[in-house]
Amino acid sequence: MSRSPEIIELLDEHFEISMQDKRTSFPSIVRAVYLQDSKVDIQPIHKFKIIETGRVITPALIQDVPIVFPRSQGSLDLIPIKSGDIGQVIVSDRSISEWLNGNGTPVYPENKNIMEGSQASFIPGGYPFGLKFLETLPENTRATIVDASTKLFLGNNSTLPLNGGNAELINIVFALTAIVTAHDPIAGGSANLAKLAELTAALSNLKVTI
Repeated sequence: MSRSPEIIELLDEHFEISMQDKRTSFPSIVRAVYLQDSKVDIQPIHKFKIIETGRVITPALIQDVPIVFPRSQGSLDLIPIKSGDIGQVIVSDRSISEWLNGNGTPVYPENKNIMEGSQASFIPGGYPFGLKFLETLPENTRATIVDASTKLFLGNNSTLPLNGGNAELINIVFALTAIVTAHDPIAGGSANLAKLAELTAALSNLKVTI
């Protein structure tokens, strides 16, 4: 038995309405940053227009969105974020509030809602092609490229503050240390090993300022 067109249209309309509040991923702009808590307030960039009236609707601000920085148990890759920066928002299929307030053990979602914009995480980046950082980027190179006014810290407790080209200098120093370490057994002698340990300890506390 075939279904009437009216039923199909009603089902389509119901589906479209029910999906209007469902989100998956979207670009956004940062409005406020709470770096110590790894959170941002973001404004979705997409706009919506009501066809019947022509009214343009700007999506509401989403507050306290967790920032996704590359991290493991022993390291954190932290980049500076400020108001006006752009990123990609990833929406969880279920509530993540309980997970974020926990200690890493599995939890039950606090509600049955799915794909809500409020249950999102922010990943810095995803800039449009018209907003290039550099005209050319180094190929086959893992690089940290920062604006000249941006401070870069390497090491625990900010023991190695760097800025601009100084990072390149420090990389050379550590590379030389690795070479010395590799060849020290050839040189031999406990005195050389002691000096190498002293050099390594000094490098761990090296501080470069501008």
